[in-house]
Amino acid sequence: MKVRLKNGPVLGEIEEYFVQSLTSGDHFIFAGRMLEYIGIKGNMVNAVVSSATEPKVPAYAGGRLPLSQNLADMVRNLMHDEAQLAAMPKDVYDWLSLQKQRSRLISYWLRVLSVVKNSILLLIALRDETPTKH
Repeated sequence: MKVRLKNGPVLGEIEEYFVQSLTSGDHFIFAGRMLEYIGIKGNMVNAVVSSATEPKVPAYAGGRLPLSQNLADMVRNLMHDEAQLAAMPKDVYDWLSLQKQRSRLISYWLRVLSVVKNSILLLIALRDETPTKH
């Protein structure tokens, strides 16, 4: 789908997959600009320039495809190599740093949930082993 500034030029093309997730008033970054989504007319996405600071993060259909194991390993290694991270362009560095933080949070909560699950299983086992008095 083409993205057009209201009463202005076409800025480029964006995947319909991402556009389907937008509602009127959502903000997103496209062609280096913060835009506010107005709506769709025909096959054209209409937007206006915005001064918002919290954009909706674009998602593209290709992002749903799995990475090859080699590529996934390379990205994981990159995220943990501060020297390589520092050599990246600022936008890439910021994105990978954010991903690294989110990955740590997810790992932390998965460990917490595992401990809770194991504790519940232990309590159930202890309950089942405790003789009852009749």
